[in-house]
Amino acid sequence: MTAAKYSEPVCAGVFLIDVLHAAPGAACAYLLKSESGECALVDCGGKNGEGQIFAAMQELEIAPEAVRWLILTHAHLDHAGCAGKMMRRLPNAVLTGHPSALLHISQPQLKLAKAARFLHGAEFYDREYGELLPVEESRLHPLEDGDAIEFGGEELRAMHSPGHAWHHLSVWQPRADMLYAGDSFGVSFCAGAGGEAAVLPVMPPTQFDPPAMRATIEKTTAHPARMLALSHFGVIANIPSAAAQQLEAMEEWAALSEEVGGTTDDDGFAEVFGKRLRTAARAKLQKRGLNEKQIDRYAHDMRLSSAGYTYLREKQNRKK
Repeated sequence: MTAAKYSEPVCAGVFLIDVLHAAPGAACAYLLKSESGECALVDCGGKNGEGQIFAAMQELEIAPEAVRWLILTHAHLDHAGCAGKMMRRLPNAVLTGHPSALLHISQPQLKLAKAARFLHGAEFYDREYGELLPVEESRLHPLEDGDAIEFGGEELRAMHSPGHAWHHLSVWQPRADMLYAGDSFGVSFCAGAGGEAAVLPVMPPTQFDPPAMRATIEKTTAHPARMLALSHFGVIANIPSAAAQQLEAMEEWAALSEEVGGTTDDDGFAEVFGKRLRTAARAKLQKRGLNEKQIDRYAHDMRLSSAGYTYLREKQNRKK
């Protein structure tokens, strides 16, 4: 029997699929297969996600008709960009997620495309996202905090987890003892010297909300799930350690924002704060035993967090 090329088993009935966003090992989707053979997908990625997921399904001998749900943790295009294309190839699937996320995804060309082009630039957008297709309203099923959906005799329950984005949902699968946390619990691309995941929070514009993110981290830490499945990248088991790393970084970066804001005018804040945040984040990862090549995998998310704090400062100044 040949080794799997497109899917990686996580536990019984759960498979990780690399959606090849920007680089291998940067973003993933999860395919859930019930004992009856009915399936659900958690996230789907951007432009390359469609091909990766269908290749994995073929590898696992799963027919498109078996997929009952496509679940979006949130509407950011590295996790939901190919949702419209996926739904056209999954005849029995229903697209579900937070009501605000579904509002964006049902007509992505109206707002999501413009926002992503502005944040990432046209070249990156065209390479990683391309054309975004709408999803008809009849195939949408909004989920609120505490709502449950069923597939193949299993229950999946939604948990509102804002902070990274207001419309973010995490999804609890009791049978797998897994909480699919999307981007609500940071990013983790490497293990530190002690073998534990090195985790950084990510605060992109425009919905970054520090109090909500702290509350979500604490709420997730108290959840009964034994494992967390992150969309960047893979499963982590030491949840308290990952939470502590994020809360420490958020406290440090917030203080840094105040310090830079007190000594720099508005025009110079973004450049100065960005450099200081990247230096602080790299030092934090070095302390956990990561080498320079490993640290570079977090560089894009450091830039996003820098942009998030800059946006937050501009928003606060406008209110003043």
